[in-house]
Amino acid sequence: MSPEKRLLVFLILIVLLPSIIYSTFEIGNLNDYEKRIQTIYNNQLETVLFSINQFSEDITSSWASQLTRDLSESKFPDKAKLNATLNEFIRRTESIEGVLLYNSETKESFFSENESQIIKDEEIIKIIDENNSLFEKLSRYKDAGYRKLEVLGEIDNKFQLITFSIVNSLSGFDFAVFVLNQNTFITSVLARKIESIPAENFVVSIFNTSSDSLLFSTSTVRSDDFGISKKLWLLPEYSTGINLMDKTIESLVRDRTWISYTTIILLNLVIISGIFFIFKFVSQTVKLAKLKTDFVSNVSHELRTPLALISMFAETLELDRIKSEEKKKEYYRIISQETGRLSNIVNRILNFAKTESGKRTYKFSQTDVNEFVQKIYDTYKFHLSNNGFNFILELKENLPGIEIDQEAISEAVINLIDNAMKYSSERKKITLRTAANEEFVFVEVRDEGIGIKKEDLKRVFEKFVRISDGEIHNTKGTGLGLSLVSQIIEAHNGKVELLSTYGKGSLFRLMFPVKKMKNGNNYV
Repeated sequence: MSPEKRLLVFLILIVLLPSIIYSTFEIGNLNDYEKRIQTIYNNQLETVLFSINQFSEDITSSWASQLTRDLSESKFPDKAKLNATLNEFIRRTESIEGVLLYNSETKESFFSENESQIIKDEEIIKIIDENNSLFEKLSRYKDAGYRKLEVLGEIDNKFQLITFSIVNSLSGFDFAVFVLNQNTFITSVLARKIESIPAENFVVSIFNTSSDSLLFSTSTVRSDDFGISKKLWLLPEYSTGINLMDKTIESLVRDRTWISYTTIILLNLVIISGIFFIFKFVSQTVKLAKLKTDFVSNVSHELRTPLALISMFAETLELDRIKSEEKKKEYYRIISQETGRLSNIVNRILNFAKTESGKRTYKFSQTDVNEFVQKIYDTYKFHLSNNGFNFILELKENLPGIEIDQEAISEAVINLIDNAMKYSSERKKITLRTAANEEFVFVEVRDEGIGIKKEDLKRVFEKFVRISDGEIHNTKGTGLGLSLVSQIIEAHNGKVELLSTYGKGSLFRLMFPVKKMKNGNNYV
């Protein structure tokens, strides 16, 4: 297994797999967690509603205790004094509109009378008669020494009748009925309790269940906005609704669930992305290390061949083994050629190192492209002819001048010519051509060699890359030539175009931008 595959397996087993297992476990438990949260919120809201109901009963029970005390302090020789006592009690309670005293045995009753009286005692007596069983139950509670408040009924959708037993009363009555103004009780009594609840997190409202009308709220809401609602114990036609501020419990739980899902998904995406980039980085590092190893091997081979030839022919000449002057000149010529070849290899590596480190400088000068290319052609014409090549020059007349570093561009063009020689097999034809369009002046090197496969077109300009395929693999080279060409042209703000058909040849085009004068004409 390759190092890259071993690394990928390691990252999956050590990093990704535990993350996926943990994420699966957390997602599986999310619903349970959120149900618990919803239960906790519901319990909190239920507690608030219970406290409101408990308060309403406590305050009403305290009124019942106060009335019981008032009725047990002295006898009432006449009805006027009894009425005065009841009216004084009503005055202190704010929401009780009247009090009716009732004797369950004699059926006798006494109703508080005042100027603002709007309810008749006949209405109350009628409701009492309809609830005899309720008074029998309350009597049993009284006999056991326990007082309990009970809802007796509603009058005119405004007043609620609440009854309870009177213990140790000197008035001659054993039951009392409060005529409770529901609106006043809610807005004056319960409102104070509700407003004492911390309102930063809750919205509490009281509404009429049948008409859906809002009577009181700590905020402007509708009854159907409530997460939880409970009927008021003493006012069955009214309900208390409560919800979290700005949100329902369901939406809060839903938001938390989505946040949890999103966090888990993003976490896994970050981990997967991290694994991908680590794998890619290590793979590139391993690939680069292999390319550098191949580069060292190729350079060593490239250097060894000319050095071996130089050493061999120099030793032969030194030992004076060659007597023929013509043969000596041939050996001198070979030594000179191999020395030049060795010098080119060394210069190429040095130039590449300078370019990579950013230390290479360029000396730009205005250049006639045709004249410049003609010199390169004249220099290489004899060499290519001796190697069996048909070397053709095509120059476009009246080309605009361009600013280039002649030494660097010469190196780039020569690299392309050398490549064309190396990768030409049977059809040994190389064309060196100049031309221009509106934006660029370009120099082309075309061959009819073995060409480049489509999938390798982008890779040929990478440093140290040499295509390992058949004849290409057996061709000598350092893998720096085309990378150096690309860097040189980039430094000239130009670009390199490559057109190639595998098995038919390649065309490299070096394109240089044309500078314009202010009037739009080219520099010539």
